[in-house]
Amino acid sequence: MSDKFLKYSFQKKIHPDKLCEIINQVTDKIIELKINNASKEFILYSINELASNINEHAKSTSTSLKLHIDKGFFTILITDNGIGIKNTYLAKSIIPKDDIAAIEYALSGLSTKNQKERGYGLYSIRKITNHLEGKMIVESGKGRIISTKNTSTSETAKKRIKGVRVFVNNKIRNFDFYKLLS
Repeated sequence: MSDKFLKYSFQKKIHPDKLCEIINQVTDKIIELKINNASKEFILYSINELASNINEHAKSTSTSLKLHIDKGFFTILITDNGIGIKNTYLAKSIIPKDDIAAIEYALSGLSTKNQKERGYGLYSIRKITNHLEGKMIVESGKGRIISTKNTSTSETAKKRIKGVRVFVNNKIRNFDFYKLLS
């Protein structure tokens, strides 16, 4: 198998109005990669869920997407300069005590949508990342949560970040994506 089919890198600052268009272009490239379908589906699911969160909640003026696939691993880093997770909850009259609590709400599936829905995006990404023994970091405001298979640690940052930053790093390996998603 040629290395050109195993490697893919993408890095770009994106205006939120162009985010869907860029995600579609990245999706086309990922579909062409010769990696197992489960990892491909998880990468696509993750970037689409994270982009959807930005479109629905962030109220940002700038987004950045970094995606790197190489040597049996993939890394996703997506950031926005929007209102942050805590302010998204506050706008819906959900009152987290601080940024860490707001991130925990999001990671546990608490939705800010008007219907009685569950927010499965970050919850599912963390669940699958933990299964794959990977690492997920979510930062917003002064909160930071680092999640791995056996641990979840929270930290209060010295410096507040504007918006949200999500980092996902996992092995490329075969697994039952849909079973884990349910």
